[in-house]
Amino acid sequence: MKKTLDAIIRLRRDNDYNYELIKDTFIPSNGEVVLVDTAKDGLRAKVGNGVNTYAELQFTDEDIRNAVLQGYYANNIFYKD
Repeated sequence: MKKTLDAIIRLRRDNDYNYELIKDTFIPSNGEVVLVDTAKDGLRAKVGNGVNTYAELQFTDEDIRNAVLQGYYANNIFYKD
């Protein structure tokens, strides 16, 4: 049996300045995607868990960004910024 769902999915999106104003009171729902237009890093995302505030959630790309920003390899040598 094939079921078709006719729906519109809306994602929450705003700039980092506005999210900073509500960072300690806004709790995204479990699985809610929050898109953040940042002045410095462009578009980033957080995913809510229904428990933590916006400020407590990390960006989805945080781990990889931290690894990349710690340094880089060139000619088989690791350099720290």
